[in-house]
Amino acid sequence: MKLSRLIALFCTAYVVRLLYLLEWSGSPLFNVLIGDGRQYDVWARAISAGGWLGSEVFYQAPLYPYFLGVIYSTLGDGPWVVRLVQITLGSASCVLLALAGRSFFDERVGLVAGFVLALYAPAIYFDGLVQKATLAGFLTTLLLWCLGRHLGSTQKRWVVGSGVVLGLLALTRENALILVPIVGLWLLGPKEKSIARRAREIAWFLAALVLVLVPVALRNQALGGGFSPTTSQLGPNFYIGNHAGANGCYVPLREGRGDPRYERHDATELAERARGRRLGADEVSDYWLDRSLSYVRSEPGEWIGLMARKALLVWHAGEVMDVDSLAAYTDESILLRLLGSVSHFGVLAPLAFLGVWYTRARRRELWLLYAIVLSISGAVALFYVMGRYRFPMVPVLALFAAAALCHLFGRWRQRAWNPLGGAVVALLVLAVPCNWPLHGDVDPRVITGYSLGRALVENGRHDEGRELLRGVIEREPAFTAAHYALGDAYVREGRPAEATAHFEEALRQDPRHAHALTGLGMVLYQSGASERALEYFRRAVEIDPGLAAAHNNLAAALARLGRLEEAAVFLERAARALPGDPDVLANLGMLRLALGDPAAARARFTQALEIRPDHPQALQGMTRLP
Repeated sequence: MKLSRLIALFCTAYVVRLLYLLEWSGSPLFNVLIGDGRQYDVWARAISAGGWLGSEVFYQAPLYPYFLGVIYSTLGDGPWVVRLVQITLGSASCVLLALAGRSFFDERVGLVAGFVLALYAPAIYFDGLVQKATLAGFLTTLLLWCLGRHLGSTQKRWVVGSGVVLGLLALTRENALILVPIVGLWLLGPKEKSIARRAREIAWFLAALVLVLVPVALRNQALGGGFSPTTSQLGPNFYIGNHAGANGCYVPLREGRGDPRYERHDATELAERARGRRLGADEVSDYWLDRSLSYVRSEPGEWIGLMARKALLVWHAGEVMDVDSLAAYTDESILLRLLGSVSHFGVLAPLAFLGVWYTRARRRELWLLYAIVLSISGAVALFYVMGRYRFPMVPVLALFAAAALCHLFGRWRQRAWNPLGGAVVALLVLAVPCNWPLHGDVDPRVITGYSLGRALVENGRHDEGRELLRGVIEREPAFTAAHYALGDAYVREGRPAEATAHFEEALRQDPRHAHALTGLGMVLYQSGASERALEYFRRAVEIDPGLAAAHNNLAAALARLGRLEEAAVFLERAARALPGDPDVLANLGMLRLALGDPAAARARFTQALEIRPDHPQALQGMTRLP
């Protein structure tokens, strides 16, 4: 393939992505991270500050936070830096796909596939997010390139490279491990190679894979997580997608606790409460897996129906999101809106199916690509569906879509109108199930607006946050969490009357909304009505024993009333519920100091200062120590 064509492909992909970033760089979404992006950022900052080993078993796939940590350490942590690196990776993915397409098909199909990915709206969108979809997409295309180069090659470096890349992909997306036996079978297949040579290639592939995964497994085991080669979230993730209340998408383990900051803690606390003892990370995973399998065994018909729904979501045009909805970013970008009208999954998948049909004569040569798509789609459906989880399917689908486009263009040049008309009809038929309207409970823009509004308030940008939350309530008046969030914003600004109105509206919609009860209690506490505040805090704790704010506030109210020992009990619970909260730790240090336990106070102040070195209360507490 000519270098000039690859350069043109890279430049096209890069310029389109850069223009997209420039369009929405003035939006709060550009410099305020929400959802998983915020957690990855916190993790990466800890890594770049020297915490390369970490202190806990990996709960989330670790490679992307370490990727961010390296960027922060070497290039800086500004909002543009990561995105410029990611659009470079995304553009390189298009080139790698073109080269892989040349190996599996031909040069023309490869180049078209590269341009399909370059102009694919969800890929452009993912490259602008602080999310691991870009890294997963890059590693997927790199894996395809290595596997393609192995075709007809006698050099072991492509087999070794495939093993290394697949290991890295598994550390980005754990379900990539499903590709290990598929690639192994593919390496076993070529009859023109001797059995001994095929065995050596499989051995090199597995050795390279193990070289990547075993250090992670040993690290996790040393930190008490069992021999887990990637993460400890298998059980919770499987339960989220497979239980009586599952709907195919993300459903938090605790209602109203969808923030990724809470998922690990909630999974652990609920499992330990059920088992009645402390559990290791592997035991927590086993607990949730057992619960899911019990549901599958007891309700097989319901579970099959749930699996069918998830399979439909995997192959649907809509990009299922959590807080960073594609719709919200499309509103910010004319370019993304124009490309998204024609370049989306609902167009890509039907074209790919048509490409599979046109290349069916080569099915024995291309079965690896079929197996990659089917295994990834099955792995996603087995758990729960997110648009970014299925993204590793896209490069392979782009190859088959490119094969279809090249075939159709050839028919058009030949003026073969009847076959061309038949292809158009087939495309329309295939497009119907992929694009059939599916109605969600809430507009995805509302979820993004709510999450961004809360993040702005937490960052001290109260006016912007309030405006967004008001807009959310105007669009979805029954969005209980938004009423609570707006009440919380008013509390932070010292406007108790407005806060009370929204807390009460949240409780009218949901009388068991523990956060709203805590908010009302805080309003009363700040007004000096500590006894009345206690009632609300106690109710909140009864409803949600894992709510750290309720424990913290209850402890503060008890301390104000002089009941220090009782306050310490609830503050210790708050520290367990939210172990990384420096405010809780500093408050506990002050309380331990008041109870005459300077050693315990020093330990808590030290923990708070390790998390936030300039924490004023912890610094003040350290000066009071004897």
